[in-house]
Amino acid sequence: MTYSAKSIASSLVRLSNEHRLWISNLKLQKILYFSWLEYFRRTGGEHLFDDEFQAWKYGPVVPVVYREYWANAANTLFVPHRSPEKVDEKTEAFLLEMLEEFEDMTSSDLVRLSHRTKPWTNRIGKPRNTIPMKDMEEEARHPSI
Repeated sequence: MTYSAKSIASSLVRLSNEHRLWISNLKLQKILYFSWLEYFRRTGGEHLFDDEFQAWKYGPVVPVVYREYWANAANTLFVPHRSPEKVDEKTEAFLLEMLEEFEDMTSSDLVRLSHRTKPWTNRIGKPRNTIPMKDMEEEARHPSI
């Protein structure tokens, strides 16, 4: 099942607090990006969510999620925003796995890693910086890092 990016983000923030895997808005954005790619790989082509990513200075960003958490700046996210829908247990387990995978990486580490991927490098600096879904799918099938 495909969820909204807001629902996935809300689940990530809640899980990060429950399991003491602290994240900031910047780290949330990068985990959303790498989780989307990994989910597509594992499911054989399903989207974790269909909201668009854009190529911003510090890597890929889902604007609708950024706007939910921007006021926290670089601080740890403690309160998830209200989710449009609840994710199922299987997806929640996947999200927890992603949080644990990136636990020891700083936001800066994840920014550097995202800057090495083609969806970001192909769009940064373009007038319309939306990352096409086909580029995300291609990166998931054939990782550039």
